[in-house]
Amino acid sequence: MLYCIACHGDLIKPAPDLWKCSDCGRPYPSINGVDVLVLPDAISSLPAYLRELDDTKAEFSAISASLSASVKADGALAARIARSQSGMSANLEFLEAVYRPIADFVQTHRHHDGGFAANPLKSGYTGDHMLPYFYQDWCGVAGYEAVKNLVSQALAAHSPDRDELAVLGAGACGLLHSAAGYFQVSYGVDLSLPALLMAKTLIEGTPLRFRLKEANWQSVTIAPPAPAATEIRFVSADVMALPFKSGSLSAVVSPYLLDIVSNAEWFAQEIHRVLKPEGVWVNFSKPFNVQGPAELGRYRLAELPDYFSRLGFVVEHMECRRFTPFNLAAIDAETDNTDDVVHFFTLRKNGQPMSVRESRPVSRFFTANDAVWHEIPRVIKGREAAFFQKRPLNDQDQSLWINVMGKFIAVPTDLALLLEALFALMDGERSLKDLFLIFQGRGMALTEAQFLVLMDCLNRQYALIDLQEAVGS
Repeated sequence: MLYCIACHGDLIKPAPDLWKCSDCGRPYPSINGVDVLVLPDAISSLPAYLRELDDTKAEFSAISASLSASVKADGALAARIARSQSGMSANLEFLEAVYRPIADFVQTHRHHDGGFAANPLKSGYTGDHMLPYFYQDWCGVAGYEAVKNLVSQALAAHSPDRDELAVLGAGACGLLHSAAGYFQVSYGVDLSLPALLMAKTLIEGTPLRFRLKEANWQSVTIAPPAPAATEIRFVSADVMALPFKSGSLSAVVSPYLLDIVSNAEWFAQEIHRVLKPEGVWVNFSKPFNVQGPAELGRYRLAELPDYFSRLGFVVEHMECRRFTPFNLAAIDAETDNTDDVVHFFTLRKNGQPMSVRESRPVSRFFTANDAVWHEIPRVIKGREAAFFQKRPLNDQDQSLWINVMGKFIAVPTDLALLLEALFALMDGERSLKDLFLIFQGRGMALTEAQFLVLMDCLNRQYALIDLQEAVGS
């Protein structure tokens, strides 16, 4: 049921570690059985993961050096400092093994260099950041075991059939494994390739051993679960452009995702697209923000039926719950816990949305065409990006950051300056071609293809801009 994101062509597998679109020829990696189906260039996005690992190494090195200096000032902390340094060393060894298949693929396949080969505004969690999710998903945390049961019961009660399931934002894939037995094929979908590599390794029988810095560097060993009775597949993909054919999935699950996607309505429309008629969407996440006045904050539970009705869904079940994510009390009594309000609901696809976002396919950004250049961008009110410089106390390693709806993203200086100037020129009248020519006149180094990649990112993934067809086009 997977297809090419760019042109919707069928995928063929000319080699064990590669998919290729039968129509446009676009290649997609398959690394240790994890399919990487992202735009604009899946193969050339992979070096970004290796830089991610290098960044983790540099961060740990700097922390370790700082701790070594601190122990001289306060000997009472010596034992904890030694524990922290030992934990970082152990985790780096663990993470290097996780990232090694990515490095091996990069060494043996041609790819293009350049910041725009990967997503220009990178998202997804690093392998280091995903480790608490593995503890939560696989170590019998009481609250999360209850979540697994809730989701599985909803799927068993409401799925129209038992064909295919996708868990979006699957992360450590504990929920995926618990729900998979109800379906012939289940997909774990996440933008974090390292997380999926770890999860696949575990599910296929190899234990994971690491230290958990959030729990005073406690050693954690996760034993493999019982073998899955049905097929589980792993896909690294952007949930705003899912690589599933329209009307192909029986059910979709979104754990702790709806509240962090850039645009909940676009996300819901993408789920609606991939579901079969009468297919179900099971959600367990914090409330998401109102797509309107910021003063209103998040949607209330009672407001959701009307909201989702406009998007082509009918409510099967809906309730408010409380959940404590990353409950580490069993291994560290001094760890703080936060109790979240959670919306748990099951929706059924029922008709068509009142407005369909993808009337113009995403492929227009990645295949040669003139029409896309006539589209007119405008900044979405209430979603303006804020630009600022982060300057550490030592005046070293200064970096530029963008604040997008409370999410902070570090970006290269040249890209941040480009974006700031770009937003200032979006007046609702200039077309993409107009903007490109302006920046080309200013000596911008981006090619036409790279400029369109950036526009797709700002439109589809971060929902910072709308793109409207020019009148008469």
